[in-house]
Amino acid sequence: MKICVFDDERKQRNIFVKQLQGVGLSKQNYDIDLLEPEAIKEAFGTMLERQTQFRKDGFWEAETKNPLDDVDILVIDNELRDLFNEKGIFTSADEVAYMARCFSTCGPIIIMNRIAHHPFDLTLNQSFEGQFESFSDLEIGQRQLSSRTLWGVGGKAQEKFHPWYWPILPEWRGEFKKRVDDVKNALSKVTSIPDFFGFRESWEWIPRGILQRLGSGREYTFLEFLRTSSFVLPPKDRAVLHDKVELDERTIESVSRIIAARLSKWLEWQVLPEMDILVDAPHLASRFPSLLEGNHTSIGVWNATAVRHTMEAPKLKASVLQKSRFLKMHWLSRPTWYWRKVMNDEKIPDVREPWNIEFVPFVFCEDTSSFVPEEQAKPFRAAVESPFATRYIKGLKGVDYLPPQRLAL
Repeated sequence: MKICVFDDERKQRNIFVKQLQGVGLSKQNYDIDLLEPEAIKEAFGTMLERQTQFRKDGFWEAETKNPLDDVDILVIDNELRDLFNEKGIFTSADEVAYMARCFSTCGPIIIMNRIAHHPFDLTLNQSFEGQFESFSDLEIGQRQLSSRTLWGVGGKAQEKFHPWYWPILPEWRGEFKKRVDDVKNALSKVTSIPDFFGFRESWEWIPRGILQRLGSGREYTFLEFLRTSSFVLPPKDRAVLHDKVELDERTIESVSRIIAARLSKWLEWQVLPEMDILVDAPHLASRFPSLLEGNHTSIGVWNATAVRHTMEAPKLKASVLQKSRFLKMHWLSRPTWYWRKVMNDEKIPDVREPWNIEFVPFVFCEDTSSFVPEEQAKPFRAAVESPFATRYIKGLKGVDYLPPQRLAL
């Protein structure tokens, strides 16, 4: 797996690479390198040629090798002002991310330091400083680049700061490839997004502000998403696709990574944070504790539900929840279930007899991915429209919780 870091400052680039090298990733399995400004200049030249071809023909072909094509995870510092002085390139991290996503074959893209060097996003849906609109797949601070939990090395027991919205990056890269394959298959047919994700029954509950990202809203197919949504491509880059009723293989190959990345971001950062369309294991156990196996007075039992990139959530009664499971598991970083199906399933004691729901003395902290007694946590209000907007953090020293107004309940 090739991990590349880019910053316009040479000293900072080397620091970032040393941070990654100190995480503990196996040298046999990971190639950690930096991108020099000359490589970015070369990459832009190739990507601009591909963009020109795409605007003309509706596809691009990799006739010339691009330095970003074989990058599995690309990390970009947010500020690139010195790149102009060094190479005469006036650009931004967002522009690099856009061109890399649309006109190279690189994997997930991470932008660092947009809002702070050690941030936690209290909106939970990247709506604070336009992170969601960016073509980045994840946003972190430079102090978080060397997090062993982010890279899946060492586990959360070694680091207190462990945002629940973080994926495990190597796992995420593998799942991204599966999502791309799904999109290729969906574009070769007339596939609707609601049917693909199993949202048909709950579609009316998805807020309009979230649905509007999907384009014109006539059919909500993958093709309509591509042809009409500026969240996928801006008008000039998608104009050539306007009259295409069907896409040929070359176009499908050119656009599948874009759609997979954008639709995944929509699902992970807009739909899931609402927690009333889909719901993950810790939040589900908090609402319906009868679904939790084991000793409910043991906080370890509750913490066992906070897992990522797994088929099952430990300590949850899987057999009861089987019919409510979200089946496209490789599209999300954690196991999830359809909330509307769960809340109407009278086989669940807490649904059948809501007056007997057990009092839960613990709350789930989004910044540590763990449960704590409620008196040890701080509530905040996420930027969601659902009734489940109140969430909790532990509140760790040195972390920038932004925007701070969301802590004022």
